[in-house]
Amino acid sequence: MTAKPGSAPGVENPHDPVGTPPVAGAAQPAVSDPRVLRRYLFWFFAAFITVIFAVIIFNTIQQFNDVTLLVNSRMGLPLAQRAAALIDGDAFEKLTKTLDPQDPFYEETRLKLLRIKQDSGCLYLYTMAPYTDTVHLFIIDGSAEPGDPAFSPLGSKEPLYAYDSAYFRTYAMKTPQFSKIHPQMDWGILISTYVPIFNSSGAVVGIVGCDFDAADIRSRIVAHVIRQMLLLCMFLLIGFYLYRLLLDAVKRQNLALQEMNRKVLAASEAKNAFLTRTSHEIRTPMNAIIGMSELAQREPCPPRALEYIAGIRNAGANLLGIINDILDFAGIESGTLRIHPAPYETASLLHDVLTVARIRAEEKALALPTDIPPDIPRSMVGDAGRVRQILLNLLSNAVKYTDAGFVKFSAYATPDADDAVRLTFVVEDSGIGIRQEDLPKLFREFVRIGEKRRGGTEGTGLGLSIARSLCRAMDGDIAVRSEYGRGSVFTAELKQTVHDRRPMGAVTRAAEKRAERQRAGFIAPEAELLIVDDLPANLLVAEGLLAPYRVRVTTCANGREAVDLVRERPFDLVLMDHMMPVMDGVEAARAVRAQGGERRTVPIVALTANAVSGMREMFLANGFNDFLSKPIDVLELDAVLARWIPAGKRRAAVPEQKGL
Repeated sequence: MTAKPGSAPGVENPHDPVGTPPVAGAAQPAVSDPRVLRRYLFWFFAAFITVIFAVIIFNTIQQFNDVTLLVNSRMGLPLAQRAAALIDGDAFEKLTKTLDPQDPFYEETRLKLLRIKQDSGCLYLYTMAPYTDTVHLFIIDGSAEPGDPAFSPLGSKEPLYAYDSAYFRTYAMKTPQFSKIHPQMDWGILISTYVPIFNSSGAVVGIVGCDFDAADIRSRIVAHVIRQMLLLCMFLLIGFYLYRLLLDAVKRQNLALQEMNRKVLAASEAKNAFLTRTSHEIRTPMNAIIGMSELAQREPCPPRALEYIAGIRNAGANLLGIINDILDFAGIESGTLRIHPAPYETASLLHDVLTVARIRAEEKALALPTDIPPDIPRSMVGDAGRVRQILLNLLSNAVKYTDAGFVKFSAYATPDADDAVRLTFVVEDSGIGIRQEDLPKLFREFVRIGEKRRGGTEGTGLGLSIARSLCRAMDGDIAVRSEYGRGSVFTAELKQTVHDRRPMGAVTRAAEKRAERQRAGFIAPEAELLIVDDLPANLLVAEGLLAPYRVRVTTCANGREAVDLVRERPFDLVLMDHMMPVMDGVEAARAVRAQGGERRTVPIVALTANAVSGMREMFLANGFNDFLSKPIDVLELDAVLARWIPAGKRRAAVPEQKGL
């Protein structure tokens, strides 16, 4: 079994992107919609403001907590504990029951608390005891002298809602508790410390309360918070201003990019229009040159004259190849080049490719051995024209750069999925080879390797770049390995869908092509054909190419004349040029279809030099049945005539009528 050449040592990874520059010329998208950007910026600023406010609020709460902790731990707790230590719990419990202001314990303790309060600087120092579920009583008030408005006499009632949770936790937990800064309805804004009073049995019979004035502290904190808020507002105003500047700048940038995008699209459209016009204007005279060369070769001429005619035709074919390369490159660059899958016979495609390659190889006395296993599927679904283009490019390059020796062609098929295979084509030659430093440049556009060694080599340097792009469009690639002075090996891989899994069999040796002469597959003396073209030379070429078919030919110079002729006479086939004065081919095809009746089904074939990618689809969508590009290829012409001339009017050509 022969190993798959694509896996041979030294072959570059088929998916290695070396040598493939980024696609240029494509229109760049504009910046996102400013409304979307505005929405994002709004939510960003909203989140930013929320975070800032949250930080300020958290910082404010923390400041209140820190101040509370500091006052209670440094001042309130020692003071309240000192006062509680001076109080006899049992005597205090008795006082809470008798509420007798004449009790010596009451007056003695009140004076002690008053002295402690005066020495400490606290606002209030007092004791409380439970009375009912909703009311507690002032017992001993050491905050002021009797008669002072701030003095609470023994037994004064205080509703429980006036106290914070720390007061009740002191009873429940029997431990000192701190309060946060809290507003008290009757006594102002306070920071409070509570210490329990125990009797001899360990029960809590009352509480010593110590309050510090927190109004000034709160005012300072609030003022600080206000300053922070004002600073935040200032930053918000600055941020909003910057937001507007940023949004305006993005809008301007977006408009500028949209304008650039519009210009790029306009330039792309202008380029496509230019290529369309250029294709038509160049291919039209090329049709006359190649077609008349074909006709001249049929006439009796001296051998020297036939050589000149052959030279003219070969030069025209080379120029046509350059035009096709430029059009393909433009289609790839703009993203308009498409792959058009359709069933094709594998053996037939390989036979056609080898036929052309063998003619060129025999001109240089090169051997063209092949290695094509017969088990390759008989029929594939793919773009046969593009596959043929890839293979002809590789084989033509191999022949071009090989002066002696051989060009070997191999083909293999490897299962890829249930309904697909990966085709691998290997073209090996004994030519001049490629330097290692030149390999990365091999697939670049408009670069020809070894040009100094082979001055005068024809071509644009686009062939390999286009071939690789086509392979990649078919989920494949092209790789190369080469030894300078000893030859090169090109490996092309692409994916195709299997249409018929039966083996294709052996591909026979491509027959030698004779003298560039046309072979008519049939004759149709009763068929009526109309040829529409505004150039007399093109009409002359078309008539000459149709002569072997013995058809009846009518010609006219524009679409308006064609519409009138189709209305007056029935034609079996109309070959219609595209760009013509008075009425172009598309308008004429629409006008013919609009006549109704048999005119709606008369076959109309676009005979045009406009071969830019996508034109076939445009013609088929506008009333045409088929497409034949200029310069006219005799094999394609034969296939078109066989498709559209009614079978009842076709007859087999006798041997002497197959060619001249």
